[in-house]
Amino acid sequence: MGSAASNSYAKTGCGDDTSLLQVVSGKAQGTLGQLTDGAGMGSEDGRNAMLQYGDQMLHLMTTKYGNASSNIEESDKELLRDIIGIINGAMYASLQSDHEEDQNETNNAHQAVVDCNDNLGSKQAGNISTMRNSTKDAREAHKVCRGGAPGGGLLQIVKSTSSEQRSLQLSHGSEDEACQLAHDKLVVLNSTIHGLTEPPGVPAFPDPRTLEAVTGFFEENAYVTWFQNSNFTFSQAKEEHDAAKEECDSYKEQCDVLQHEFELEYDLFRQYLIGACDTYDDCFLSKSDEYADEKRRVTVSMDNRKSAFEAGEIIIYKIECLLGLHRCEGDPIDSSHYNLTFTDLPSKQTCDPSEVHHQHCSDEFIAAEYANLEHTTGLDCEA
Repeated sequence: MGSAASNSYAKTGCGDDTSLLQVVSGKAQGTLGQLTDGAGMGSEDGRNAMLQYGDQMLHLMTTKYGNASSNIEESDKELLRDIIGIINGAMYASLQSDHEEDQNETNNAHQAVVDCNDNLGSKQAGNISTMRNSTKDAREAHKVCRGGAPGGGLLQIVKSTSSEQRSLQLSHGSEDEACQLAHDKLVVLNSTIHGLTEPPGVPAFPDPRTLEAVTGFFEENAYVTWFQNSNFTFSQAKEEHDAAKEECDSYKEQCDVLQHEFELEYDLFRQYLIGACDTYDDCFLSKSDEYADEKRRVTVSMDNRKSAFEAGEIIIYKIECLLGLHRCEGDPIDSSHYNLTFTDLPSKQTCDPSEVHHQHCSDEFIAAEYANLEHTTGLDCEA
């Protein structure tokens, strides 16, 4: 018999023939011969049939013998003992089995929600973190190259990308600096061009062409002197401009490569993060709903099991009372061992894809990423 608990049924005297059909509803199924081996105990209907059968037999025995337990025939005693054995054995074993199954299913439904959080946590610590850092590094390398962020110079950034082919012998820290120098050299070149004096007239070649005359022609020829001096000044300015222009073009090419790598990293990260957040949102919502549905379902089953156990205890108590096994004074029935444990769901984790909200060809992306980088637009974008 159970110990005291909050949920209890008052037990009545041996002569009380109140039908337990009020405790467990349903039509009686089968006979004792069909129930002796526990057949049908695995279902609620089977257990109800056993309880109804026990109740009916108890009622008949009470009507037949009253409180005279000494007058009960041995065959009837055996029948009553069999009813107790089936309830204590097959029926309670079935109740316990169903209880454990429902608890396991409830735990599994709860764990499915926990798994949603764990899977997101693994992604955040793994691929999301790795791709975020790769995108950040690529963004920084591009900005340093363009001159939109402080850094240790392009050569340092290029080396960090392990791209030997792009490690050019560039003497300036950014495209801005290199191209500004090219612009300055162009200004100097134009100034040099405009500063050249008009060439003097070319004197007639000596005639006759004697050694002395020709030598004197080249030594004292004003045009030759002007050409040599002007050509040196112009060539020096042009060479400096051409070298600076080549370096500027090289920086632009390098920066375009780095920009392409950044936008590729960004797009890959954007696709993965948005997908991971969408998957997590769907997972957490659906698994939380499934847990709530499972909780509602097993609560009904739990209450039915507790009612069946309490009814079984009452039948056993009354049979034992009828058989004279106790004074018909019992404790309230404790069915708390069939209580299920419902663990609170974990809180929903934060998965925010706003850092990659814009597509790399959008105006919003250009404004956010390249606002301080003059003349920089998204690559591989249709006009």
